[in-house]
Amino acid sequence: MQKALRRHRRAVLARLSLVVISLLAFAAIGAASCYWLLSYVDSLYTYRTPLRGLPHPVEEGQTEPVSPQVVLVIVSGLREDVSQQLPGLAALRQNGAWATMIQHPATYPYSTWTTLVTGAHPEISNAPQMEKDHDYIQPIKVDHLFAAAQRAGLNSGIVGHQAWAKLVSPEFLYTRFYVQTRDAEADAWVASRAIGFLRYFRPNLLVVQLGQLDPVGLAHGGASQEYLETALVCDAIVSQIASELNLRRSVLIVVGDHGHLDEGGRGGDEPVVSRVPFVMLGQGVRPGEYGPITGEDIAPTIAAILGTSVPSAANGHILFDMLDLDEKNRAEKAVILAEQRVRLANMYLYSIGMGTLSETAEGDALVARSSVEVRNYPSAYWLARFSVEQADLEMSEAREDRILAERRRRALPITIAVLLPLLFIWRARSRRILWLIVAATLSVIALHLLYVNEGLVYSLSGLRDLRGFAEAAIRREAIALLPGLAILLWQTGRDPKITVVDVIYSGLGFNGLSLYLLSLGLAVTVYLNGPLITWYLPDFRLVFVQGTLLLQAILVAMAGLVVPWLALVILWTAYQANLGTRRLANLLLHRRHT
Repeated sequence: MQKALRRHRRAVLARLSLVVISLLAFAAIGAASCYWLLSYVDSLYTYRTPLRGLPHPVEEGQTEPVSPQVVLVIVSGLREDVSQQLPGLAALRQNGAWATMIQHPATYPYSTWTTLVTGAHPEISNAPQMEKDHDYIQPIKVDHLFAAAQRAGLNSGIVGHQAWAKLVSPEFLYTRFYVQTRDAEADAWVASRAIGFLRYFRPNLLVVQLGQLDPVGLAHGGASQEYLETALVCDAIVSQIASELNLRRSVLIVVGDHGHLDEGGRGGDEPVVSRVPFVMLGQGVRPGEYGPITGEDIAPTIAAILGTSVPSAANGHILFDMLDLDEKNRAEKAVILAEQRVRLANMYLYSIGMGTLSETAEGDALVARSSVEVRNYPSAYWLARFSVEQADLEMSEAREDRILAERRRRALPITIAVLLPLLFIWRARSRRILWLIVAATLSVIALHLLYVNEGLVYSLSGLRDLRGFAEAAIRREAIALLPGLAILLWQTGRDPKITVVDVIYSGLGFNGLSLYLLSLGLAVTVYLNGPLITWYLPDFRLVFVQGTLLLQAILVAMAGLVVPWLALVILWTAYQANLGTRRLANLLLHRRHT
């Protein structure tokens, strides 16, 4: 009798110990997921280019200018499709070259501005990958148009938001004016000062940035009437600036930096966010509609127009088809770009440990230079183009090869981490486990349905406010638990032999299986991207999904500390209510009988 009692006590103690260990495990998983999420977000904020050092700007590399002046107008937040409805921009298109420009994520203002003036992809330029407070904005780390203009003895200026003061050092600027807000009044000041600079200072390069459309897009969405009306105001300002220019002696370029979702938001790669207008007209520009270009093409093209060297980290292209150039000038500019690209490619390949550039790319650049010296300009142009294409191809292939090698190294540990819990689930299989799997699956599906039902997208464009996003995620998680909890209560409540510990076990199992389902998605993203963002920028949709899954893992782990006890309380309350109903029925029956 005593032995049986001791065995029973040991069994109870073992089951209670397992409960305690499970609760501690949930707490540890929640804490680890929180640390991982913070580290992941920090790795995005603090991302640095893989280049070991930066390509050195060259003093040489100047060519005959196409025009002595370029004015670049950036309309922040202007979508490409909405730009088609603007009369002023339509008039400029009729007399100029125009195309759809594609911006690479992250499509936030500071990142896209950096791309526009450096010609470098965000992976190379060290541009901010998330929006930062003004105090945390860092100067552009790589070579840019303002530095190239200064080396060529030209002067330049900026008129726009005060963030430009942090991005571009005043030592590179001849004139500048910044506003602290992004509204109609601020843009009126920007337009007034820009016109004053053009009239009295005549800078060779002037960047004008209009900011009032972006906050309207965030607040009301890119498909709203408010957005269109504000875009029309910006269009009038662009027309006003254009009227001040002598386009026989200057070039005007009008672009957007990013667009907005219909419901508002930017940062991702959705077409309405990443596709923006490009219009260029003036001296030496061939009018017409052209195929898609990228934001990286703007800086090399402006450098070619002004006759300066190409910014040393640029990986964009000169838009030769849009420029009216003689054979000599076209060849010289193409060779300058080829020599810049060869230097960049060699540094990039060395920095990521993938050797050096092939003799083909370097040889074509050398022969192109020799062809210019002997005045064989057609040959020089095409050899230079081949050199740039080969250098770009080898950088892209080396990048992909290293990424694939890292994925192969991650494959085995990730596979083991996924299969071990699955093996445990299989060995413990039972009817109750099957119902818990159904409950966990329902809750995970409900979580995603709630997200989609709110009109949200799996993209950085849907991440407008970190705190608000986290609070909404907590609310969705609480609601998503309800269908799973209902199945859990139904399954355990219908068992007449259920014990308190069984109810707690079921609650823990439900949350554990929910965590496992989330971990399958995490396993995929970690395999593709790695646990943190390191030397390259991965697909930004996967970046968002990985961060979202980590946040969900935190919430589910914390719910694991509550759900078992909640289920126990609900079942106990239901049991007591059911017992009271039976007693009342018996009492009534007894009275009727008497």
